[in-house]
Amino acid sequence: MQTISYHAFPDAHRNTVLACNLCSDKRPLLVNCAGSTFIKWTFHTKNTQGRKDYYLLYLKTGTLTFSVSGEQHTLTSGTLILLPPDYPYEYFQTGEAPLFYYWIHFTGSHVQSLLDEYALLPLPLFRSLPQASVMLEYQMQKMFDIFIKNDTFRDAALSHCMDAILLELAKHSYKPGDETKRLSKSIKHINNCYTSELNVPELAAMEFLSVSRFNVLFKRLMKISPYQYIIQLRINAAGEMLRDSKLSVSQIAELVGFQNVFFFSKLFKKHMKMSPLRYRQNEANTTEANPRS
Repeated sequence: MQTISYHAFPDAHRNTVLACNLCSDKRPLLVNCAGSTFIKWTFHTKNTQGRKDYYLLYLKTGTLTFSVSGEQHTLTSGTLILLPPDYPYEYFQTGEAPLFYYWIHFTGSHVQSLLDEYALLPLPLFRSLPQASVMLEYQMQKMFDIFIKNDTFRDAALSHCMDAILLELAKHSYKPGDETKRLSKSIKHINNCYTSELNVPELAAMEFLSVSRFNVLFKRLMKISPYQYIIQLRINAAGEMLRDSKLSVSQIAELVGFQNVFFFSKLFKKHMKMSPLRYRQNEANTTEANPRS
């Protein structure tokens, strides 16, 4: 048995199922379609392109194997999955018990900032939230009733339901300190590629965060801004090269990611309290006075 409610479209010739899968900025938050699914038989779903909207699935009963980014996750009762747009996924039933799950496809101009505010990023998101079941069932039933009633204020009412669901999920899943663990991907990328051209918007997008939120979390975790962290890595690497190599200052500046040697020298002096050449000379004098064994 499967219960489905689809967002209605004025064009009667469009395929309803396909029309449900869309990205829209007409509203800050828009529910494309939603439903509940009860399945007793084995099934396999694979979407190699992902959806154009956000996909929330809450598994109430049963066992489901969900595969994203080449990794398989075994989901049990009370697990929430939230996928971003254009994200390939695959899932199939792995146990003998019947499956029951709720699902919502939603979009909107403010979804990203809303997920950011509610600490439901980065995506894809997998969280065990069995305590959220009663709340979710209540809000889903309200959503189904709104679809059935289909009055003038349907989209606005659905938006309120969706916002309430996301807010309650955030309340049930939030743990102090969790947000500082959300930057591992971008920090690893910076550490591996700090000599390359990096910019904060791309790093924030890597974590599915807004630029402002990324800056706040990064500074909270690292005690300095992303820009300052990148500069610090470059200056430290330059100091090692000045000490251990005979490369020119301009060569070192280029190797650590600076295209302008004068800008590099200015930043180096600001951080190390001396020019690159003076630093090299001081390090050479220190080595001569204290030769390594």
